[in-house]
Amino acid sequence: MKRLLSVSNKKALGVYYTPEVVAQAIVEWAIRDRSCEVFDPSFGGCAFFRAALERLRDMGSKWPGKQIYGVDVDQDARDFLEPALKSGGDAKQFLTTDFLSVSAQEMPGAPFEAVVGNPPYIRHHLLSRETRFRAQGMLREKGLAVSGRASMWAYFVMHSIDFVAGGGRLGMVLPAAFLCSDYGHVVRDKILSSFSRVTVLIVGKPVFSDAQELSVLLLAEDRKDCCGELRVGLVPSTDHVLSACRDIDHWSHGVDHLDRGGVWIRGLIEPSVLAAFEKIKAKSEVIPLGALADVRIGVVTGANDVFIVSQAWIGKSKTLRNWARPVVDRASHLRGLCFARKDHRALAKKGLRCFLLDIPSQRKLPARLNAYLDEPVSREAAERYKCRTREFWYSIGDAGCPAAFLHYMCADAPRLVINQAGATCTNAIHRLTWKRRLSRAEAKWLAISSVSTLFKFGAEMIGRRYGGGVLKIEPSDARRLLLVSPGSATASAEAVFVQIDELLRKGRNAEATELADRVVLREALGMCAQEISALAAARDFLCELRLGKAGRVGESKGKIGDAGVVAAVVAPTVQLHGL
Repeated sequence: MKRLLSVSNKKALGVYYTPEVVAQAIVEWAIRDRSCEVFDPSFGGCAFFRAALERLRDMGSKWPGKQIYGVDVDQDARDFLEPALKSGGDAKQFLTTDFLSVSAQEMPGAPFEAVVGNPPYIRHHLLSRETRFRAQGMLREKGLAVSGRASMWAYFVMHSIDFVAGGGRLGMVLPAAFLCSDYGHVVRDKILSSFSRVTVLIVGKPVFSDAQELSVLLLAEDRKDCCGELRVGLVPSTDHVLSACRDIDHWSHGVDHLDRGGVWIRGLIEPSVLAAFEKIKAKSEVIPLGALADVRIGVVTGANDVFIVSQAWIGKSKTLRNWARPVVDRASHLRGLCFARKDHRALAKKGLRCFLLDIPSQRKLPARLNAYLDEPVSREAAERYKCRTREFWYSIGDAGCPAAFLHYMCADAPRLVINQAGATCTNAIHRLTWKRRLSRAEAKWLAISSVSTLFKFGAEMIGRRYGGGVLKIEPSDARRLLLVSPGSATASAEAVFVQIDELLRKGRNAEATELADRVVLREALGMCAQEISALAAARDFLCELRLGKAGRVGESKGKIGDAGVVAAVVAPTVQLHGL
């Protein structure tokens, strides 16, 4: 009996049932002979079990159910076991418990020639303290450590390796965070050091209709303690996963050892483009943002609904106006290359909350403000963690006015926005303070540079990918973003700043980047049109991939070759492997 889970229950359990074709592709790749024993650490709807039963029967196994084992914390998952039990399986082969609490020595049948599955996609903030403590303890026993921000899948993958027999295979469906998250590097390193050959296939369209994040297929073979070969490729959609898993070499290519410590998504970019990017980085005119500015998160109020107010709320009160300063709380309000006083006035005129209450640390406050802080919504806010840890819960402290803003999370690309309104911002946006005094012309040049393909490509390479295709730039990442030195500014910079600002405000982002590239990359850096085109094609590809449109790119620009390989030349000088 198939059960239906609500979206909230799926999220809580990390339940996203694997499409049959994906399970079939991984199982076909993992099972090499009819005697192979198979293990799924989170069997859920049993898609991998059904595929394994069929695969083993086709290879000549008479009672394939005897060769299948699994664990799942959800009691209801046992409702899907009937096919395995009817094919010779024993109920004792399937444990109902938390996989992370089971050692390989305790699991019947372990170790296994094939470990396959789709581990739960539960993010760290949804994990209970007990679950996180147990998971961290499990890793400590293995001599490993991972950030407390790690999602459940990361723990599952590293624990699953213990259940793979020598020479065996591990095949899993994982979120794209495996490729680019900070904590993911621990998982990647562990995988590489445990198998002689590792292939990662990125699926260009979402595998799960009710999950926003892209997925990757992890195919690790020949279990042994070694540093193995790494291959990376792109599969446009689930329609192509069978072909890809049957002919991995045609759908992927090797990644140089030097790239392994970084983000594996680099493996999708033609090495010549990466080499050109490294050559550009080495130019004396190219400098990281961190050499020019201190990057900090915006103001953490702990209760934006209380501390960010509208013009109407302030009214004509001189006291409240003295304690209210302009604030930007949404990246969408940073429309151009600068945020001017007129931009803030426009927000206020619309009735939007665009003033921050910057209340000093003192007990005696005006009557109206005391009354406001005594309202139910304010009293509730006072008990929130960030507020209650302050000496005076209503005094937020650091509300400094930055020289410029930088997008924290965005769908397109981050950029520098000059602060001309004397405003601060919330932690939805980063604050930049110049490390040395810059002239207005120099600051504007840096803003122009942040619209260039060089800056955008770097952001795609460095940033983290989140649900819905959002690109997140942490302060540590932002400091590594590349700009062209103010000393390279051209005579036309002032006029170009105005033009790009207008284009961005009209939503004509591509034209804005073309203009920035002409001035910054061609005139200042001396790059040729072909070099810029190749870099732009690679950046656009990474952006499309992040937004879940890479499959569309492959289908529209490529064709299926005789070997089942989708070949697409995105630009004359860049070949993106696997497309």
